[in-house]
Amino acid sequence: MWGKIITIVSLKDMKYKNMKNKFTNKTNPVLKFPWRSPLQIIDAIKPYIEGKVVCDLGCACGDILYAMKDVTKEIVGVEFDIRFKEQINSIGADRDFILWGDLFKMGVPKADVYFLWISPDVQYNKRIIDMIQTNKLIIDVTSRLELFKDFKNLTLMDVIEYEYDETNCYGYVKGFEPTGKRIVRIYKKI
Repeated sequence: MWGKIITIVSLKDMKYKNMKNKFTNKTNPVLKFPWRSPLQIIDAIKPYIEGKVVCDLGCACGDILYAMKDVTKEIVGVEFDIRFKEQINSIGADRDFILWGDLFKMGVPKADVYFLWISPDVQYNKRIIDMIQTNKLIIDVTSRLELFKDFKNLTLMDVIEYEYDETNCYGYVKGFEPTGKRIVRIYKKI
């Protein structure tokens, strides 16, 4: 169930390799790296999201979803923190695909794939996983395997290591490298 599976995605194979001026005005990302995943993650997970309905649980300002819209069938985000809505409104970004509110009160929107930053709180993760239907994919952006090791209702499908380079987009953020490699894990709920 937790065997070593790895797919490597090189930066040279990616659509988003040079991010400078990729987004402008209303499509400009509201959050900057490292406060969201590098946009190169979309190329890395493309085989799992292409033509699918993707839901980002805890989507913040929806930057990753917005970048996914040309690859997916449909996008929907859920975010609790209203401060992100204020940030979006302050620059006039187009984010009408975000549902604002408490996921545990609203329920999980129907989707084929769920994209999320896993919390360090195992019980919180369990509540979210329990809300997702069986046979759906879950993309764990933080790739914290130890948080899922005791979950009997998940099967690890893939471990993807991908390169990213956002040096052309933003300045240096202390403690985070603007280039490097990240790992993302793909699970299937059974």
